[in-house]
Amino acid sequence: MPLLKKKLFEKNPIPENIRDDEEVFYCAITNEIFRDYEDFSERMFLCNSMVWTCSLTGKANLTYAEALESEDNAKNSLKEFPAELKIPILYLATKTKRSGFGEMAEDVFLYAKDRFFIGENIETSFTDLKWKDSHVLQVIAPPSGKLKSPPKNGNVQERRSHPAPSQYKYEIEHLDADDQDISEIMIVDCNQIRRKKGSFSREKCKLFLKQYVEQDERGLFVVKPSVVDGFNLSKVTFEQIFGGPIPEFDASRKFEKVVNGKKVRQESLHKFLTKNSAFAKNGSNADLLEKMRKKEEEFKLMKQQKKEREMEMKQKKKEENIMLAGQLRMWNKPKEDLELVDHQILPKPDPVITRVPDEHVGDMFMVLEFVNDFAKLLSTKDFFPGDLTVDIMERALLEKEVAGPLIDLIQMFLIALFHVQDQEASQYRTETENPSSIKREEDCDNMNVREATRLATIASTWSRKYQGVPLGRLPLYSLTTSEVLRLHLLASGAIINNTGARWRYQQRGGYTSEDDPGLHLKLHSPHILEALKTHNVVELPVGDKLKILSCLINQLLTYADVRDIVEERIEKDKQAKADYKLALVAEKRREQEFLTARYKLKKLLKADPNVKSELEKLEIENSKKRAQNESKLEELRKAAYEKQILMGQDRAFRQYLNLESVPGFFVNFEEENTGICLNNVVEQVPSLVNAGRDETLAYIKQTMQDSNSSDKENSPLKSPKKINGVLNGSREQKTDLYSELLVCSADPTTCFVHSSSVKRDRWCFYHDINTFHQLCGSLNKRGVRESELQQNLKNNNDEIERSIMSTPVPTLNMGLPCKEEDSNCIKKSSKAKYENANLGYPNDMNPTDILHNSLIENILEMEEKLFAGNLGTLSVKDREKWRNCLQNKNYKELDKTLHKNNVEEDSDLVQSDEVAELPDYEYPGQFLSSTSDFVPDIDNNDVHLVMKDEIQEAIQSLSVALAQVGRSVVTKFLKKPLGRMGNARSDKVKSSILDLWEQSLLASTSFSQIFLHYSTLDSCVMWGKSVLLTKCRVCRRRHDSENMLLCDSCNLGHHLYCLKPKLKSVPKGDWFCNKCQKERKPEVPVVVEPAKKRPIFRDEENEEEGSEQETQNNDTANTDIEEVDEEEEQNDSDEMVVAGKVDLCKTCGSGGEVISCEKCSSCYHIECVEPPLRHAPRGSWLCTSCKKSNDRKRHHDLSKTNGVVVQRTGKMNGQRRCAAQALYKIHDFAKSLRQLSESDDSSEDEVISKRSSRRDDGRSDLPLHNSALHAVLAEIMKDYNAWPFLRPVQKTEVPDYYDVITKPMDFGTIKYKLNMGEYQEDAQFMSDALLVFQNCNTYNHKEDDVYKCGVELLKHFQKKCKELGLKLPDELEYDVSHPKKKIRTK
Repeated sequence: MPLLKKKLFEKNPIPENIRDDEEVFYCAITNEIFRDYEDFSERMFLCNSMVWTCSLTGKANLTYAEALESEDNAKNSLKEFPAELKIPILYLATKTKRSGFGEMAEDVFLYAKDRFFIGENIETSFTDLKWKDSHVLQVIAPPSGKLKSPPKNGNVQERRSHPAPSQYKYEIEHLDADDQDISEIMIVDCNQIRRKKGSFSREKCKLFLKQYVEQDERGLFVVKPSVVDGFNLSKVTFEQIFGGPIPEFDASRKFEKVVNGKKVRQESLHKFLTKNSAFAKNGSNADLLEKMRKKEEEFKLMKQQKKEREMEMKQKKKEENIMLAGQLRMWNKPKEDLELVDHQILPKPDPVITRVPDEHVGDMFMVLEFVNDFAKLLSTKDFFPGDLTVDIMERALLEKEVAGPLIDLIQMFLIALFHVQDQEASQYRTETENPSSIKREEDCDNMNVREATRLATIASTWSRKYQGVPLGRLPLYSLTTSEVLRLHLLASGAIINNTGARWRYQQRGGYTSEDDPGLHLKLHSPHILEALKTHNVVELPVGDKLKILSCLINQLLTYADVRDIVEERIEKDKQAKADYKLALVAEKRREQEFLTARYKLKKLLKADPNVKSELEKLEIENSKKRAQNESKLEELRKAAYEKQILMGQDRAFRQYLNLESVPGFFVNFEEENTGICLNNVVEQVPSLVNAGRDETLAYIKQTMQDSNSSDKENSPLKSPKKINGVLNGSREQKTDLYSELLVCSADPTTCFVHSSSVKRDRWCFYHDINTFHQLCGSLNKRGVRESELQQNLKNNNDEIERSIMSTPVPTLNMGLPCKEEDSNCIKKSSKAKYENANLGYPNDMNPTDILHNSLIENILEMEEKLFAGNLGTLSVKDREKWRNCLQNKNYKELDKTLHKNNVEEDSDLVQSDEVAELPDYEYPGQFLSSTSDFVPDIDNNDVHLVMKDEIQEAIQSLSVALAQVGRSVVTKFLKKPLGRMGNARSDKVKSSILDLWEQSLLASTSFSQIFLHYSTLDSCVMWGKSVLLTKCRVCRRRHDSENMLLCDSCNLGHHLYCLKPKLKSVPKGDWFCNKCQKERKPEVPVVVEPAKKRPIFRDEENEEEGSEQETQNNDTANTDIEEVDEEEEQNDSDEMVVAGKVDLCKTCGSGGEVISCEKCSSCYHIECVEPPLRHAPRGSWLCTSCKKSNDRKRHHDLSKTNGVVVQRTGKMNGQRRCAAQALYKIHDFAKSLRQLSESDDSSEDEVISKRSSRRDDGRSDLPLHNSALHAVLAEIMKDYNAWPFLRPVQKTEVPDYYDVITKPMDFGTIKYKLNMGEYQEDAQFMSDALLVFQNCNTYNHKEDDVYKCGVELLKHFQKKCKELGLKLPDELEYDVSHPKKKIRTK
């Protein structure tokens, strides 16, 4: 039990009469129960206090748990103490004469550590250099003649160990003899035997003796009497345990002299003289005694004073050394950088000078870095094939281009946002709340977050209400991006249903609608939304553009999928750093083991020359392992630090960054939390820069002396100090010097570190490697920040050097000279893509004018296409005048009347009776803020764009013009969402969404809003029904539209010369095709003449069922024919091509040599047909869909023929058929009869299925499964990850590819070889596919996107091959699975 304050600890007794429902407190550490909480708290505090002592070892200042652990360790150590040593150790303890336990234990240990006692088990070494277990039989002491007397003046250790342990020899019994029946007895020297490692030590000896000794009345430590009796020590002789003379141990000093068995002290001279009374009685002797007494007192006093002075000097020196050591430790300990005195001047970087204002450069770099890091999520390659560079970002922020890079950038972010929103909606139901349940409050002067979320919920329903589609499905291209962005920002922060909100709260880590960055943008910068209401986003200032981009980025980062990407990267980096540290520790341990083994071998080399070969072998193995470990460490280091961006901060809180998107090593000085100035200036000492230990100690001593000498500190003759070699001069010189050293000047107005008024370069960069190396050497390793920065720069040295070498210097600083390799790289990447960034208009043209002109052109083009395609007619008095007014922008003379149901209404009177029936229009912008006045943002950015009156008039007029065009479209040519699909053919039927669309159109306040309505209308018009695109129903050709005649009912086209009989001119009045004429004619009863009786074919089995199936077969035939017609009409409506356009393949959408279906006129490449063709067909050819429709008709006719009377007149069920069709049916019927005669159990369906299965390519006995291989190839090439492998690698894109890959292969080449019949068996196809994946693994690194695409594509390839029963080679049969994504719970 541990001791409490060196006293026995008594536990609290268990309380009596404890009830079952009584509340008690249990102390698990001491296993006690308390009723009072205060007692329990006191005991817990006591157990955790360092007031306990181990009862076995005597260790103090421990907690209760530590004391228990110390006792357990002591007990285990006592159990391991050798039993054969107990009696010898206790016997030696009886011979000691010490008043201190430590001295007694030390005497016993020093005597026993190099001597081995009789009966002890030891290890013996012989010539074979191996240690074997042995047993001591006898100790052979040196002969008495050879014993040397102990030295009198020698040290205590030599006297104690007399005779020396090396003079003894031992007779041992070898227990590990080769013959088990015979034991070897040998005499060995003391250097040939040893105890087992750890069996006997100083601590074990001390712990063992502590249990068996006690202090007697004289103050000496002796063995307890009970132990003497228990071990029978009184009968043990020294010869029984050892040999030679019995050891004589020194006594403690206060008991050194013993007379007659009694302890005596040394007598003084006065006592010796006065002891003889006769001598003291003599008078002269009395004077002598008095003098001697005085002398003795003076001598004692002098001795005491000398001793005190020596002790004082010793103590003072000790204190100085302790203080000096403490100061040295404090000197080497990392400290606050600004408090150090040995700073060097850091090399000055060059400032970043771009066309973007200095205060916005950091935000620009942030956008570039985000786009670079999340390129896969954003699909950056689709928008910026040459990557997003600084030049493109400058152009996006500064140029006002309506189709420039800024529009692409916003489109990229919006598409990514809509994509993650769809993914979230697919995982859980996250619908917005019903706006009807949210009451609108009266306008108030202050807008809080809760009110803003409620208003955003109402605004989120605008697109579905007035455009018929959700916000994510609105047309998004360059002219609508600004309006879609505005609608997205207005809807940001919308409230969703409760269950969805709880699910999103868990998945997004505590995210709610009130945390939406778009919501905070509306509250803090409402002027941005006000500006987007009337202007395009490209007209905003640079700061507002960056705020919008930052808002979109922050919104992306709130989604769970994006946060998973970030957390996975963090976890990966953390694991890589941990692996790197473990590898370093393992390498250090291995190196230490090598040094130890080499030292032992070198020690044995003197005695045995044969060890030299082992030493050489050891060094060779060590060199190999060192090389392997160094390469492994380098890989782990790169994995741990390859993508580290922030390297750290220097003394002035400047951040050092190694960006990936912009190659270069940057310095950023935009830290806001730099603290306050120091109270005093820290003077710099240049002599301490890179100083050694001696110089440092000298400076510390000098500092300590200066601090102790107050007179010297205030001396007027004090010489001026130098700071980095410069004498203290004027205040201006000091300020400049402090700024150069980047240290605090203790003046808040001029301090370079802490003052906000001092002019600094916000962004700088290093573009020279030598300067970078100077920076690494100039950083102070004793500073907290600079030491970490220096270590990170060392770890990322290679990556930073590569970035510096590829830094675009002219782009980052226009005043610096251009590098040779960068001389031709300025602004070439952005010119190719953005040559038409203003839609063909001059670059200096106002964006508003560009949008104005483009909108007029689009409206006129749509009206012309509607009119020429007979899809609608504009309801104005003079169409040509209306068009001329729009072209000339003469809006005052523009006919603005809106005709609806033959009722005219003036556009100025929008609130007519018909429009008044619609609900009041809710403009989404009104939910931005409750105040109509302009509200500046939190940055006091009061930039306010003003719209001119003529622009407002143009917007109103063009919205009316587009509404007129929308009303001109015939209703049956409008599809959803603005139109109605189905059987609605009347022009009088109008969609309610179309009315709401028109209502919101007439309320437009910007050209972008009109473009959005224009795009919605354009997507709803059935352009495939246009006369310009109509194809003849007879010959299936689109050419010769002048001779095309349209049916006034179904609107299908017919060439005049394709009709039977042919027409020479267009007939007057309405004209209907044959099909529509039959539908319009009233049904006339048909009188059927009785048929002549002729011999007929009968099927006895189906004769009874014939009458029942007849009606079903007729219905099936009619249904099939109607399905074919619907498919043809659907194909007509889906084809959105202009007249005269080259035929495109229906599968891949590209041009070239194609073949046309005889029935539906669809075009295909021969390799895109399913199944592919080896060559073009010579005669007529039908596509797969037409073949299926023909097969349905054939099945219908076959089933209809069974059990039905076939007459020679060619009539079947009262319907006339042509002779060729009748012969075709008779031929099929005869073949079915033959099949039925051969197998009575089979049906006609089975016969047809057998006939169709003859061309099945899935047979196992075929060497090449052509159809299955085509199916696999089609699925693989459509996969998202297949883009790097669809065509051969171009040497211009990857210059060194063909130096590494000698046998290139891609899926485009495989498709060509498969179509051309170059494969004879499946194994050849699989070999080429394997080559694609092997080349990917060989050339690309595991972290590359192409490598990851290859892994995913291989997984998909394996899956499809197994589904289709294709045999994979062994090289492709391995697992490519990936770890599952973690489920977020917070």
